[in-house]
Amino acid sequence: MRAFAYTVCITSLVCSVLYMLLPHRRTRKIASFVIGVFIIAALCVPLKEALSTLKGESLDVSEYSAEIQDDDAYIDAVTRMTTNNLVTALDKLLQNEGIQADNIIIGVRVEDDGGIYVNKADIYISKTYEDERERIAQIVYRNLSKEPRIIVNEEVNSTAVES
Repeated sequence: MRAFAYTVCITSLVCSVLYMLLPHRRTRKIASFVIGVFIIAALCVPLKEALSTLKGESLDVSEYSAEIQDDDAYIDAVTRMTTNNLVTALDKLLQNEGIQADNIIIGVRVEDDGGIYVNKADIYISKTYEDERERIAQIVYRNLSKEPRIIVNEEVNSTAVES
């Protein structure tokens, strides 16, 4: 966004100076049009870059593309990719809130209309985060519109028995 602001300032300054140097004749009307086109063109480049950074990481479909050969395989690949992306996003959301999930399992279903819907969300946490269950549930519901099942992993502190 900083590049966008610099481009706007510099372009405006250059165009203002050029416009002031032009004589007050018909040339000024044509130059105004050209300067306007130049400003629009100059703003498109950083705006395009800013929008591409807002989209986030590009999807890597290379690991899935080899197995996509028919409609069912395509739907399966898209479902797996969507599930993986949802798990990654939810894990990052929880980490931003200071919560470390041991495991996240998200189940999705594909409807006939092509929509992908979340069936279930299972969040496995350690006993350390047991008091955060309500906050975890709020985060999951706010982002997936699904009530999660939160499972607390019991830490086993037993010694191995030799046989």
